[in-house]
Amino acid sequence: MTTPEGAAVIGVAGLYSGSPTQGEKELKALRMFGSPIADLFGVIPYVQMQSMFDDFFPPGRDNYWKANFIRGLSDEAIETFVEYAQTTPSVYTSGPWLEHFHGATSRVKSSDTAFAHRQYPYNFSIFSSWVDPAEAARNLKWTRECWDAMRPFMAAGAYVNYLEDEADPLARAAYGANHARLAALKDKYDPTNFFRMNHNIKPAAAG
Repeated sequence: MTTPEGAAVIGVAGLYSGSPTQGEKELKALRMFGSPIADLFGVIPYVQMQSMFDDFFPPGRDNYWKANFIRGLSDEAIETFVEYAQTTPSVYTSGPWLEHFHGATSRVKSSDTAFAHRQYPYNFSIFSSWVDPAEAARNLKWTRECWDAMRPFMAAGAYVNYLEDEADPLARAAYGANHARLAALKDKYDPTNFFRMNHNIKPAAAG
């Protein structure tokens, strides 16, 4: 990402949900790696943590996001990631990003909740953002090229939290094997698809 002063930087965010004492132990190695510009780790409320990145996406900017899980961090995947991280056309673009899913997330069975993709350790994301509408074509082109370059390392599926207007069929990919069960619930509680202003799961009958 880029600082308000225009310097290109790498940001690392971590979260330990549990005992603060244990959290300090778990995060020590990360905090001792290099000399950061700033170390903002501390005990904070969960809601504050959830809103930490809001300032990166203020109203009025154009945004284009893409995301999916990758199978692992091979040398080729890392090299591709770094190449595009150094060529973002907008100073407001945050990414590419990698999110590491582990801990409690990976200890729940894929069939226990709607979220199906617990077996993949990393989610790859591109959060492209720009101010001038005239820059849209340039930013869209870079985002799609970055996405295509990372596609060989991706797993099947999608992360529903970062879908935009794609809806079906990516909504199906986001829920994987759980989609049919969720569609049956939709049939029972919302057969007319009244709640549809989201990444919609259509009722089984309508689907």
